[in-house]
Amino acid sequence: MNLQEQPATDADFNLEEAEFNWEEYLEETGCIAAPHSFFKHVDTSLKNGLSPGMRLEVPHGTESQVYWIANIITTCGKLLLLRYLGCGEDRSADFWCDMVTSDLHPLGWAQQNGKSLRPPEGIREKLQNWEEFLAENSTGVSSAPAHLLEGPHRGKDPLDLFGPGSKLELQHCRDSIVAWPVRVLENTGGRLQLQYEGVSDCVWLFYLHPSLHQVGWAAQHKYDMQPPQAISHLKSEEEWKEILTKWETDPGDCVPAEFFQEQLPLPVHSFLAGMKVEALDPSNPSCFMPATVTKVFSEQYLENCNIDDS
Repeated sequence: MNLQEQPATDADFNLEEAEFNWEEYLEETGCIAAPHSFFKHVDTSLKNGLSPGMRLEVPHGTESQVYWIANIITTCGKLLLLRYLGCGEDRSADFWCDMVTSDLHPLGWAQQNGKSLRPPEGIREKLQNWEEFLAENSTGVSSAPAHLLEGPHRGKDPLDLFGPGSKLELQHCRDSIVAWPVRVLENTGGRLQLQYEGVSDCVWLFYLHPSLHQVGWAAQHKYDMQPPQAISHLKSEEEWKEILTKWETDPGDCVPAEFFQEQLPLPVHSFLAGMKVEALDPSNPSCFMPATVTKVFSEQYLENCNIDDS
């Protein structure tokens, strides 16, 4: 009998049936689990990009060319529970729509495309002047993002926008005012394997990492496009320039800029040049060292922070 034909033993079956139990493990070891609130990025990654309170335009049930505004009440994957504007707290008329198959549009779409915008008859009967009501309820509202309702990315979860081959710009970890192009090689549950343009070197980052930006971000902020120090020695300066030129002329598949507009902006800092801080030692990431802020580039970034001599 060869090894492949050996029968399974009782120990093998017991091993297959055994399941790890976190509650038992924590009780036996006396350890404390990290609270769920520490992993807000995971909750964010499970969302479809739309949230309660956003508004969009939807056609009437019997009038396909006539639209009215609806509020998003809740979301469940690609399904949206909507309520027409003017229904107040009345939940009896709430209805479900599928983001992929339903005729949904951002605010302003009907006017831009020559469609009528008026409430269903039941709502018109409740309102003395629905046009005045619409004007009063059109300020300070949040529209559902257009790229989630229309075009090639319609109905896609934000995480799915980062498919293999997608182009991005990656901000340097040691120099915040410099970036370099990267492409997505693999997306595993939002963990992206990113390949630096021009070389085979890769880095892994979560897709919500603040160092990831849409194509054109560096130029928009007048930042430099240069390869990171870890790979800069692999090519000559002329070769890097050629790689960057080719990248800029390659249409490729870019992650929509709208995705990044929905991200929270970096908070404004109050650091001043000359301030002393504790900084992570780049040569030994397990240690913190005394450091000095040598230059402040903007309200979000420090251009330089030098480790003090010991």
